[in-house]
Amino acid sequence: MKTYMIIPVYDTVILPDVDYQLGISDLTDDEKSRIKIDNNRVLLMPLKESKERTSLTMEDFYGLGVEAEVLELRETPKGTRIHAQTREKVRLIDLNVGDTLLEGSFESLEEVSDITVKAEQNLLEDLKKTTTEIATHIQGGELAIQYIKGIHSINEYGAAFCQFFDMSQDEKYHLLSTDSLKERGLLIEEALRKFKGSIDLQLDLDKRYNETEGVTYKRQAIRKQMGMLQKELESMDPNSASEEDEYKKKIEAADMPEEARKEADRALHRYLESQPTDPERSVLENYLDFMTSLKWKLDPTPVPDLANARKILDRDHYGLKKVKDRIIQQIAVMTLKKSQSGSILLLVGAPGTGKTSMGKSIAEALGRKYVRISLGGVRDEAEIRGHRRTYVGAMPGRIMEGIKRSGSMNPVVVLDEVDKLAQSFQGDPASALLEVLDPEQNNTFTDHYLNVPYDLSNVFFICTANSYDTIPGPLLDRMEVIQLPGYTPFEKLQIAKQYLMPRAMEDAGITKKQLHISQGAMKKIIDSYTMEAGVRGLKKQLDILCRHAATEIVEKGDDQILSVKEADLGKYLGNKPIPHDRI
Repeated sequence: MKTYMIIPVYDTVILPDVDYQLGISDLTDDEKSRIKIDNNRVLLMPLKESKERTSLTMEDFYGLGVEAEVLELRETPKGTRIHAQTREKVRLIDLNVGDTLLEGSFESLEEVSDITVKAEQNLLEDLKKTTTEIATHIQGGELAIQYIKGIHSINEYGAAFCQFFDMSQDEKYHLLSTDSLKERGLLIEEALRKFKGSIDLQLDLDKRYNETEGVTYKRQAIRKQMGMLQKELESMDPNSASEEDEYKKKIEAADMPEEARKEADRALHRYLESQPTDPERSVLENYLDFMTSLKWKLDPTPVPDLANARKILDRDHYGLKKVKDRIIQQIAVMTLKKSQSGSILLLVGAPGTGKTSMGKSIAEALGRKYVRISLGGVRDEAEIRGHRRTYVGAMPGRIMEGIKRSGSMNPVVVLDEVDKLAQSFQGDPASALLEVLDPEQNNTFTDHYLNVPYDLSNVFFICTANSYDTIPGPLLDRMEVIQLPGYTPFEKLQIAKQYLMPRAMEDAGITKKQLHISQGAMKKIIDSYTMEAGVRGLKKQLDILCRHAATEIVEKGDDQILSVKEADLGKYLGNKPIPHDRI
């Protein structure tokens, strides 16, 4: 007696010799292995009612099912999709429910072929004709008409359409349990006739309504029909799903405030009422996707550990003691106040002094998501506040787009290059930032695209600038300025040894054993080949050096060991060092 793994199915017409696309619960590793062991053979067994797999007993199954060959297993966002070809009908003899596996022993049954091929085809043609007549009265029926052309047997028809007729679970199972193919065809024909009668009744009722009431009723009737056809489409195409159901689930899962929920529901209603050719349809679709992608509730955030925060800051940045102390103080205040946000910090310093990377380290120290928003050259207020959806190509502002990208309601947001905001006839983006950075206002920040208030009070904003001279006074007043001084030659040497050189060697594919740079050579690079307060130029020179070294190693062999001394720098970096008197 054979034993195969069981895949329970509910509310689905299961028949022999049919190609199926089914949605099932995610399979365990044991179940996937068992399918391979059994040469991709499984049992599809119909349930009397939907239940959890671990609580199933023999009494929960109908006695009969089908043996099937698994052609494909595919993971989707909605769960596992199985593509299977059913073979013969089986009777379940015994059931074994394990922790990770459901299996059963069975015996095969033979179908009674009591109808000729010609008679079966005549009956099938009648079923197709009636189905086509029904489909012409239902929105989306064209797809059903196209699909029905590929059906070649009564079993295929029953599996594709009978689950959408007004049949009880027992009636659906009776299609499988009957041994007579002729009787099965007559049962399907009777179910189709009842379904057509209900459609005809609806069409007749439509005519009795006046124009206003008729439109309302027709909309409801068509939506009901669309729901039935949608199930049919899902069986034809495993990737199809009801747009209305999908968006309703997304809106429900987003857990929006009441005002935002109402706006989302209004947008969904207009979207469903629109036609595929309506220009507004794509705008509404993008808007719904954006709203449901935003986080509307705070996720639990771990209490910051000051010792760990200091360790992270020291790991990523050398020196800058005063700056680090101020950041640690800020984290300590946020911890005591149990506040998600702190003062708006403005990190001011020359290029390459670590302003932007400091924001990333702060995010890691706080255990939050990190978002960088570049504001350099922004001259349109809509870049901050977003475009109104009445405009073609409307988009949310950079602030809300960054919040969506973070997938969090309380990320650390670095507003880079705020000193390079510009004014134009399209508005003043610096003024638009006032509401974003003002603790008294940003709990109800309204992006023009979103068109509902969004709470930014939990966001920790950090701004960066090379100079605060060009930052408008009202905006500067909302920020606490922290100066990042330029690095001394000694600090640059330590940064080069601890951070820049290991990274440059890694980028060039060089190991520590293959390249060694003397301290004298490193000092000369700092003194003569760079001319800056930061270390960006130093990083470029080290990158150049490592690329030359990589070329030499490849040409001479991987076992080549290079030792770069002060006198060798001209070979790699050129012979035009910057004189001290020009610095």
